[in-house]
Amino acid sequence: PAQFGQFKVVNSLIAIANMVLIIGTIQAVSRLVSADPERVRAIRRTALSMQVGIGALVAGGMVLAADLIAEGLFKDPALAPFIRVAAGVPFFYAIYAVFVGLLNGSKRFAAQAGLDVIFSTLKPALIVGAVVAGLGVSGALSGFVVAAALACVCGAAVTWRIGTPGGHPVPHAQLLVLLLPMLLSTLMVNILLQIDVLAIKGMANAPVRDYLAGPEGQARVAALLAPLGPGSLPSGLTADFAVAVTDRITGLF
Repeated sequence: PAQFGQFKVVNSLIAIANMVLIIGTIQAVSRLVSADPERVRAIRRTALSMQVGIGALVAGGMVLAADLIAEGLFKDPALAPFIRVAAGVPFFYAIYAVFVGLLNGSKRFAAQAGLDVIFSTLKPALIVGAVVAGLGVSGALSGFVVAAALACVCGAAVTWRIGTPGGHPVPHAQLLVLLLPMLLSTLMVNILLQIDVLAIKGMANAPVRDYLAGPEGQARVAALLAPLGPGSLPSGLTADFAVAVTDRITGLF
């Protein structure tokens, strides 16, 4: 349960970014393509250039802010490496969404469904496979990143020949006008969807630590450590126990 709690916290955190990027981008790209099918390739160029930048910004921000997020929000520095590993997922999601939007706007629904089936199969297979192989939380998150990257490769292959060459360039502003309202509304909805796990992990630490630091908590910890022999409690043990307890509580929830 503790390891699953760690995985779920990081997964919920990146799910907010993932769903914002993928839902907003799919709808914006699909709308442009369906309105002007002759400019599919021009739309793809504009959307990919924009989404690579946005995805890199989000992923880079998560990598740089991993320590701040782990310690500031969750009081658990051990989550920082996991956040850095998972940061690759929003980057690939941003690109994958362009390909799905192109297929949807072009009314190639069978190809869109096939692409989603591939991704929806790769993701649990690689996550569970990594866990079965004993690679733990980092392995599970790495499997998620690899699945997203492979889905991008498949998406590029499926959409490469859609549309005719040429077409007038599509201004980035035209895509942004559609994209920004969708990003903001999707952000708020997904914060509401994911906030429970994040709140439990972030808010349970303080009361657990207070309990362990009190007389009853100290007595229980001392009883737990009694088989190891007499001596003072190791420094920082209360904080470590608090992190372990919140991980387990989150995993069970």
